[in-house]
Amino acid sequence: MTTNTALLPIHHRPEKYKNVDYLEALKQKGIEIINPKENDRFMKVALPEGWKVNEHLSMLQSLEDEKGRAQAAIPINSSSPNPKDTYLYFLPRFTMSDSIVEGMPEEKKHLWKERYAYPFHYEVKDALNTVAFTSSTCQMSLAEEITKENLAKYEWEYGEAGENARKECHDWLDTNYPDWKNPLAYWEEPVISN
Repeated sequence: MTTNTALLPIHHRPEKYKNVDYLEALKQKGIEIINPKENDRFMKVALPEGWKVNEHLSMLQSLEDEKGRAQAAIPINSSSPNPKDTYLYFLPRFTMSDSIVEGMPEEKKHLWKERYAYPFHYEVKDALNTVAFTSSTCQMSLAEEITKENLAKYEWEYGEAGENARKECHDWLDTNYPDWKNPLAYWEEPVISN
């Protein structure tokens, strides 16, 4: 049997969930350390079957499990003399983001100021982008055309309009996955959907 080896950063940044012991987390995910210091930035590890390090950009990689779910992000800053600028941080299984409900032409979806005129909701997604929960729909009422001068006001109003929708998502997560911010939790459980 061939060992699936990879290089993972020596350094870990716990990001939002501070109580994660890096080496213990690797072990819990089935990752075995072969050489704890391959060089000043990386250690050599044996990954579980089907896992891989996927390069998205020259400075961003992800650690993906056998199902293609990103379990960790790996920003790499090889131009920095500080080895701690290359690190790994674990990702929670569930994320939350806003989404336009209907009516927005595809060619305008990248234009942030255009988004404010359309109904939107928030979605809870798992690591495969499967929607597990959708909030109620929100809509801003635009009294004027959005310009550079009033954009900040509408950004603030967009945030305010979505506050209840975000709370619905948080409440759903807190009810169904109380430890959802923990990047080591719920990876093996089926997704509950609304």
